[in-house]
Amino acid sequence: MNNKYIILKKALVFAIAVLFIGVVLSPSFSSINNQLKNKDSTAIGIVFNPFKEGWKYRKKVTINHEMVDEVAVASIPDEMTGEAVKAWVTLKKGFKEGKDITSDQLKEWCLNNMAKWKAPSMIEFVRKMPVSMTGKVQRRELQEKDLDKMEKGKEIKG
Repeated sequence: MNNKYIILKKALVFAIAVLFIGVVLSPSFSSINNQLKNKDSTAIGIVFNPFKEGWKYRKKVTINHEMVDEVAVASIPDEMTGEAVKAWVTLKKGFKEGKDITSDQLKEWCLNNMAKWKAPSMIEFVRKMPVSMTGKVQRRELQEKDLDKMEKGKEIKG
């Protein structure tokens, strides 16, 4: 009985240590850690960050919409939460942005068909997705374009 207690106690300490190291060293928490170090800013605390996983799920659900042809999903910096989910969408032939569907309508559709934290907070319609030679969508290029806009002080669509 005593040995089982000691083994469980060691396993629990190990699990907590691994979790702590993962949280402290994780790049997804870097913006929050910077806020905690800066005494002038108001820190929001450590929050579970779901943005690193689930891209395929978000893309799969969003692409199920009848007007959506292709989707690229990535995170972009956000002042309030550190990161926000953004989707870049191309529409099927015959459908036009603003006339047939708006980004707000597609956001609402996403909220109704997936968990709130998985739904993109920004949606931008693009005419053509950047693709690699193998046909894979290059979401990094879209992400970098928005980061460049942010650095120049321009407003990001979505």
